[in-house]
Amino acid sequence: MSDKYGVSGLIALNNIDKYTRLAIDSILNQTRSLDELVVVVNGKNRAFIKSTLTEWYAEISNIKFIDCSLEQLSFALNLGLTKCEYKYVARMDADDISHPERIATQLAFIEAHNLDVVGCDIYKINSSSEIIGEVSYPRGNKIKNKLKYSNPFCHPAVMFKKETIMMARGYNAGFKSEDYDLWLRLARTDIRWDNIENILFSYRIHDSTAQRKSLAYAELTGLMFREMLVNKSFHFFVASLIAILKFFIRGKD
Repeated sequence: MSDKYGVSGLIALNNIDKYTRLAIDSILNQTRSLDELVVVVNGKNRAFIKSTLTEWYAEISNIKFIDCSLEQLSFALNLGLTKCEYKYVARMDADDISHPERIATQLAFIEAHNLDVVGCDIYKINSSSEIIGEVSYPRGNKIKNKLKYSNPFCHPAVMFKKETIMMARGYNAGFKSEDYDLWLRLARTDIRWDNIENILFSYRIHDSTAQRKSLAYAELTGLMFREMLVNKSFHFFVASLIAILKFFIRGKD
């Protein structure tokens, strides 16, 4: 891989709302600036969205806006990855907030420990940006153990080596669990990853947040069965049963 040294930000979005500019501004206004920001604009309203974003950020030269007609997150992220020019990629969603020191802290940590992926602890915030909780993610060797039963990273808060994700063939298709699938596949390799205990990110929970949906639990069940067969693991068999129970008990459309 011939990617230049530095950090690309990667966002995919298919609408503009009251959180969009706040989110993008947060990843741009860092103590260690991004070397570029790649924004994949997908879906039927992409012409309007791209026009609006171009107007907002006309004075900033290191933003790329990429058109994507397919309104599917994993495809948009894969497309965006191919357009990222730098060694590291920092994910971001269009309704969350990156704290000002996020990029500097994650970049220093991923290099100091020679990692492929690094996440961080987060605040949960509501639609008014009020803190409603904190989440501490597993660290070190505990990540693979936690992976069997729950997602060990906050996806929009991770930084990773582009080369590592490309060698894993990027994101697979999926509507609710494209990141979980990626972590499961990476766990089969000699992946090096960790979470920083610092809170560097605020993850928004609001009315349109997709959580506890039947489709998400159905996808999770399929992933657990796949890993059970690939790894011949009793733990993944148990995780499969738990996912099935969640699908029937808690999954709601």
